[in-house]
Amino acid sequence: GFVQLKPDGAVREWQSFVQPGITIPRDATEGNPQAGFDGHGISDEMVAHAPTFADLAPHLLRGFHDCDYGGYNVKGYDLPLLQAEFTRAGHAWSYADARILDGLRLWQLGQRRTLGDAVRAFAGRAHEGAHRALDDVKGSIEVVVGQLQTFVHLPRSLPQLHALQWPVDANAIDPEGKIVWRDGGAVMNFGKNWKGQRLDLM
Repeated sequence: GFVQLKPDGAVREWQSFVQPGITIPRDATEGNPQAGFDGHGISDEMVAHAPTFADLAPHLLRGFHDCDYGGYNVKGYDLPLLQAEFTRAGHAWSYADARILDGLRLWQLGQRRTLGDAVRAFAGRAHEGAHRALDDVKGSIEVVVGQLQTFVHLPRSLPQLHALQWPVDANAIDPEGKIVWRDGGAVMNFGKNWKGQRLDLM
C-alpha cells in the first residue's frame, strides 16, 4: 500500500493484497512470540485470488515515477524490496535519483545515540569514563542488560536475539547476503547498478 502526497495537498491512498506465489509460513501469519514477532494475520486463503506483483507492476510503475519516497526504514527495506520485485517482474525501476525521507533515520539523527546517551538512558548514570576501553565495555554491558530489562518483548536467548538482530536471507550464498540464489542462478544483492543482476549474465 501507499499514500501519495501531491504538492497541491491532494492525497491518494491505495492498498492491495499480493499473491506471493508461495505458501505463507505459519509463523508469519500467526506470529512467533519467541522471536518477538506478532504475525501479520494474512493467510494463504486471503491472498488466493489477489493479483501477483507482476500483475500490479505496470500500474505501480506509473505511480512510482518522478516522485520522492518516505516511510519508516524505507531505504533499508521497502525500496530495495520493491526494486527486487520490479526486476523479478521484468521491469526496470530505480529510486537512485529520488529524495528519501525516512522516519527511522530521522529518529537516529534527532535523538543522539552515543554510548554515553545509552548509559544515561538504560543504566541511569553518567558515563564518566567515555572512550576508555574498559569503561566503554562495562558501560556497554550495563546498556544491554538495561535494554533487555526494558524491552521485555524481546527474546531471552542469545541465538534468538542474534537471529532477530541479523536476519539472514535463506537464499544467501555468502555470509553477508550480498549474493543470493534466485530462479536457478546467483544474483547480486547490493549496489544501485548491480542489484538484481545474475552473475552468469554479466
